Amino acid sequence: MREIGFRGKTIKGGEWKYGDLIKTNGATGDGWAIQYYDPESGWMVEDVRENTIGQFIGLVDSMGQRIYEGDILNVELNDEYDYLGRFKDRTDMPPYLKAVVRYNERSCKFELLFEENEQCGDHHLVTCEIGWGHEVFLIVGKFIETPFKLEIDRRER
Repeated sequence: MREIGFRGKTIKGGEWKYGDLIKTNGATGDGWAIQYYDPESGWMVEDVRENTIGQFIGLVDSMGQRIYEGDILNVELNDEYDYLGRFKDRTDMPPYLKAVVRYNERSCKFELLFEENEQCGDHHLVTCEIGWGHEVFLIVGKFIETPFKLEIDRRER
């Protein structure tokens, strides 16, 4: 069975919490909270900022860390498959490209949205399915905390 989990940054304190996502109805309107288990306090519920919520995608990086929607990954390129199809010869390929994990509602899947890279040639954004032609990922940040320049088409989110 597939594990489902979420994370979000708390409104009070700005800490990352991991657990179940809950829709809340507060005095200031609808919002979101993460419910999690704290060994010292038991079950806890904390309000989180909506723009920080990300779902666990069911994969881990090369260090065993869970990958969540909104994570920034270094995606290792391999010699067998140039998924970008843009490198003139293999010596032009960088060892990895930076990408953010996002959910595409239109196609109902998680995907990688790659950072623009001078070595890619035509400088437009590229997406691909996760696990398609590459297997090694390393989480290097959270997009909400360390964004890089991306022109994300909000209709595809």
